[in-house]
Amino acid sequence: VTPEKLEEGMAMFIPGGVPHVIENMGRQTPAVLLDAFVPMGPERVFRDPTDPAGRAAFEVIRDGGGAAAPGAPAPWVVANAAKVEPIAIAGGKAHVRKLLTPELTHSEAAYLGILEADPGTEIPRHLHPISAEILYAVTGTGLLNIGLEPVPFGPDTAIHIPENQPHSMMINGTDKAFMIQLFAPAGPEQRYVPTGSGPKPTKGTP
Repeated sequence: VTPEKLEEGMAMFIPGGVPHVIENMGRQTPAVLLDAFVPMGPERVFRDPTDPAGRAAFEVIRDGGGAAAPGAPAPWVVANAAKVEPIAIAGGKAHVRKLLTPELTHSEAAYLGILEADPGTEIPRHLHPISAEILYAVTGTGLLNIGLEPVPFGPDTAIHIPENQPHSMMINGTDKAFMIQLFAPAGPEQRYVPTGSGPKPTKGTP
């Protein structure tokens, strides 16, 4: 399998059970990646390498062995944010870029996209009946009201919003907010409907 070169602004979907390795080819500059597992489990080995559930979900393959047998190329998908049409929301004060959708990944397990919001943007109170939401703020500051609890956030903040939990958001800083948004399972992103045509995510082995 030909290695895939990942650069800033790119997202990759790797199906469960597919052998893979990540290597920083920059050598001199640290690579910073946001890693999400759906369902959760493999991340447990990062906290405790001896955790039995984590070890069962995170198998290190040595000497070409392992449970996965060679076969057809893995149906991975790579999306580049720079090539995805932004969709206007919140009266044009915010935009969404839908990166990894079920239409691309052929999996309903999760959706991943980018949310950019100008200062003063308000996302009205709403909920996702069967989908949990994770927001990771890269830049910007704001206030999430989850249920009855106000949750302030700033750069490098990750927030988990359980399914069926009413929430709203206000961007209250002076800088644009740049957030990575994940729904598990996918579905709520369907309300983001583009008004025109434009570049779509590309690359993958179906």
